[in-house]
Amino acid sequence: MIDITMTTTLRPGIIDRTLKTFCENLFTKPDDYRLIFNIDLVGENIDPMEVVKVCNSYFSNIKYKISKEPHFGKAFKWCWEQTRTEYVFHMNEDWELLLYVDINHMLDIMKRNESNPTLSEIFLKIFEGTFHPEGWKILPFLETINEKAKVKPCLYVLLSERIEQIF
Repeated sequence: MIDITMTTTLRPGIIDRTLKTFCENLFTKPDDYRLIFNIDLVGENIDPMEVVKVCNSYFSNIKYKISKEPHFGKAFKWCWEQTRTEYVFHMNEDWELLLYVDINHMLDIMKRNESNPTLSEIFLKIFEGTFHPEGWKILPFLETINEKAKVKPCLYVLLSERIEQIF
């Protein structure tokens, strides 16, 4: 099981597009994941449960919070405080994943680097539209949630030009 964290707003169409591409290209076995997300009440004039419905259409195991006051930092912190798995994948609500990524390969890299006590993330470079083995990098994740935060490896994929922000 891997926890996925995501901060969201009231943009169900964008979230649907994001989750569709990630479930097609990375989270191909949705039962292996739990989606944890915070909904800030900004964006479209809709019921926040519309966002919950979209997320639940991709993942049966979800945990969410509807914030009374939008605040990215608090939303991010809340999501991370809910995590319970050894590895956490953090993503944004407005990304598209255009190429297949083998999450097991990512996990193997993280496991080979378990002796590093710092919170880490994976950065994947794209070379001419394909994943190059030397493109995988482990980077220190410098932000801390708070002094009591658990140290967790973070599967945070940034695919150079291949993840496009959706607006």
